[in-house]
Amino acid sequence: MSVQVAESLPKLANRLQAVQIAKLEIFIVPLAEKNRCRYRVHLLLSTNAGPLASELTLEACDKPSDWVTWSYGFRKMLNAKEPYDAHGLKRQCLENSVYSRLALAALQQPIDMPRPIRADQRSILIERATQYVCLF
Repeated sequence: MSVQVAESLPKLANRLQAVQIAKLEIFIVPLAEKNRCRYRVHLLLSTNAGPLASELTLEACDKPSDWVTWSYGFRKMLNAKEPYDAHGLKRQCLENSVYSRLALAALQQPIDMPRPIRADQRSILIERATQYVCLF
């Protein structure tokens, strides 16, 4: 009797394929450090695939003068006729812009990953944030 061992197939990337973004929230939390001023920017997306989130740290020199005006760079993602995927977003945003880094980090989350923002986490962000922008 002969036995044939087959190599297992590689796992497919368990990533979101494309999503419709209905609402976008940005929380800006200042980070208090000695001799250094930085900001933690939290992005929360309400999508047809559920809530998605990402965050990054901006140095003081990268801080925009007006967060509301700055946030309009995300406006084109809201309620788009076509769903967004990571590749489409890369084509639309500048490669290494803050917009693309935040949005790509949220869109590239694994599907089976626990949802990152619970109600209590969101309320902590609301409490700590010095700036809040909501686009829908």
